[in-house]
Amino acid sequence: MEQTIRQTWAFVFRNYHLTRRYINWVIVFNFYALVASATVALIGVAANDYQLTLTLVVGALLWNFMSSLYNEIAMSIAYERWEGTLEYTFMAPVSRLIHLLGVSLFSRFNAIVQTVVVLVGLLLITDLNLQGATWPGPWQRL
Repeated sequence: MEQTIRQTWAFVFRNYHLTRRYINWVIVFNFYALVASATVALIGVAANDYQLTLTLVVGALLWNFMSSLYNEIAMSIAYERWEGTLEYTFMAPVSRLIHLLGVSLFSRFNAIVQTVVVLVGLLLITDLNLQGATWPGPWQRL
């Protein structure tokens, strides 16, 4: 069990180091996500409808989160090919399930961070008031 956890975290940290290596591209794609989400949110601002703006922001954030999550998982193999380590990864004595779990954990962390960055950016350019928001959401009851 301990070895499985260590192998999973190895893939998490491997993707973390890949992200650090390509931080310039990460910044560009985060800016792109912010601009795309702002474009959607500003439709509600232009209509001068607070409820529409809030709905569009929530939808844009959800879309951004899911897009980032699945894109990072899909790009993990492209990173391997680009780095020239694809053969080494698939020949390693690690199950594909452990590999996918490590990549998925990192993708989740990355998607959460990107979504928070986009949310902060949207709060700066729109007049949303999230003072009474229930941040834990459905996990509040746990």
